[in-house]
Amino acid sequence: MILEKDLQVAYSQDWESLGIVMNEINAGIQTPFLLSVARGEGDDADESWWTEADIRVMFFGKEANQWRNEDTDDPLESIEAAMALYKNFYSVHYNYDAQVGHFYTENMKSSFFRDGVNGIMSELGVRFPGKKIACLTNNISKLSTSEGKSVSAGLHDIEMEELRVIVKEIRILKPNILIFFTGPGNNKYFRYIKQHFLVINQEKLGDVEERDAVRLILNNDRLAYKTHHPQGHKNRWEHYNAILDDIMLSNQKRFEQFVECARFIVDTQKVSYSMIQRAFGFTISETMHIMDQLYETGIIGPEDAGSPRSVLIPDMDSLEQHLARIRDENRIYF
Repeated sequence: MILEKDLQVAYSQDWESLGIVMNEINAGIQTPFLLSVARGEGDDADESWWTEADIRVMFFGKEANQWRNEDTDDPLESIEAAMALYKNFYSVHYNYDAQVGHFYTENMKSSFFRDGVNGIMSELGVRFPGKKIACLTNNISKLSTSEGKSVSAGLHDIEMEELRVIVKEIRILKPNILIFFTGPGNNKYFRYIKQHFLVINQEKLGDVEERDAVRLILNNDRLAYKTHHPQGHKNRWEHYNAILDDIMLSNQKRFEQFVECARFIVDTQKVSYSMIQRAFGFTISETMHIMDQLYETGIIGPEDAGSPRSVLIPDMDSLEQHLARIRDENRIYF
């Protein structure tokens, strides 16, 4: 349970001071709260449903229904109790075994899961056939009043001081795609996004108005999108399809970048992070991502402390044959 332990460590850094503050101000939590990817208990717990997925999506949006019942432990009692709240919800409501993960919604009133998460997951399955796709849900604002009301500016400031964990969650769990169901335009939830992430730019999606759906260019190389909550707009599928179209275009674009990099390093028979970054103008995170892809596809060798990485393809003819095989695999490049 590597990821689960890493999450526990990340949460433990702020947990004690958070508990003291929340008791003082009589605050509560929003759901989802702390995350968990463990399926099962103890040594038999399994994270492969997430780690081995070809596409890992993290959805952000508040959804309180059916997370707790009268037998639920107080999630503020301990990190373990808070993570168990998430794990128990998933164990009841999420289909881990499906090729495209989804929530059982027969007994759920929530359009968040039914129309938003399940809808987009289903369409990803259509657009990327044969790929294993998994999802997690998260919340851009994790605290609330004790009555469960929407977070106030003051309470959110406390979260920023005492529980700034979202970037840590992203770093540990490595989702490919972030989708923020946080509403239109430059609202308070977009301000919260910008407190957690460096938003370098916003890119328009086709003919859709930017207030309705937009791509966020972040500093962490994840595909990221912001749109309405599933309950918030009758034309949501116009917005969701624009996001899905962009995901497909991004995969093609990144494959083309991968091919350019592969040809460059095979031609020069040299490779390093700094060389790739200078030649193509990538960010550090983009460079790291493409180096991982070059290694995973057998074009370069592993990192070896003190020695340059080896180029495993000897010439351009061999590379083109290798690339033809890679194309047939329909890999994911984002």
